[in-house]
Amino acid sequence: MANLQNRVAFKATVKNGKSIAVEGVIVDDRGNKITDFKSSHQGMGNFIIEPQQGRKYVANAVISNKIQMKVDLPVAQADGIKLTLNSNYADIINFQISISSQPSGNNHNSEYLRIGQAGGQVCYRKEISTSEKNFNLYIEKNTLPTGIVKFTLFDKEMIPLCERLVFVNHNDYVNIGIEPDKLTYRTREEIQLNVSTISNEGTPNLANLSMSVYNPQNQMGLEEYPENILTRFLLSSELKGTIEDPAWYIKDDSISTLQALDNVMLTHGYRYFEWKEIRENKTPEIFYQPENSIQLRGKVSNWLSKKPVKDCKVTMIPVKSQLAV
Repeated sequence: MANLQNRVAFKATVKNGKSIAVEGVIVDDRGNKITDFKSSHQGMGNFIIEPQQGRKYVANAVISNKIQMKVDLPVAQADGIKLTLNSNYADIINFQISISSQPSGNNHNSEYLRIGQAGGQVCYRKEISTSEKNFNLYIEKNTLPTGIVKFTLFDKEMIPLCERLVFVNHNDYVNIGIEPDKLTYRTREEIQLNVSTISNEGTPNLANLSMSVYNPQNQMGLEEYPENILTRFLLSSELKGTIEDPAWYIKDDSISTLQALDNVMLTHGYRYFEWKEIRENKTPEIFYQPENSIQLRGKVSNWLSKKPVKDCKVTMIPVKSQLAV
């Protein structure tokens, strides 16, 4: 948004979707350098820019230290609303809402509704009425579930204005301990394992488990941080695109890991609102029409009386290039 500081996230990928390192500078249409940018993990990063109204900006990027290219940045909007989020605090998530235009009149409050959703369920709801152009809000993390929480800001007509994703991690996982009854075994000898499922508080937990055993020496190209049950349910399934090394983002709570995880939320969680087109009855162009279906019509009759068979069940199966009933 014009005349306000904006955090712009980016991700560089090759044709097969794999990430690649990128760095460069942002310049305006007058050739003035605005800021530098550089990817930090899996081709992702972000930078702060305060675009001026009427100016255009270009990213002069160098990919993998050898390929140069120019990318036009989106034109900043003159009016609108901006939602900024900071989840690096231990106990709270801080929100800053900035409004570039305000209705005319004294003491005229703008009304908004902020909704938080996790796993398709509403987990947070708050009505906002303010006459200020900039104001801060916060949410205590212990009121939110573990995983991705999508915060959307609606106006009084329930039109979404902006959205931001955040990953909340309470580390409320079940720790699985596996202990064999011996250190070494003979070929095809029976193996007995003691399995324990303990919460972070040290209490036993009921669990329904399955196990797959394999020889890692026979596996080629083992990933260091592969997809697992936690990353699939809490991270990958809620985002667009392919998340490389998803387990890396929940390996610890260091600042570098949290910043990289937030870049994932910014790049893979972006959604374009099409409600304006819907309200104006603008329908998308359909490029692929539905395929023609096969329609059959007939009658099942008794072989002797030639009378129709009541409530007869008919099964049709394809046999090679012909159809048999």
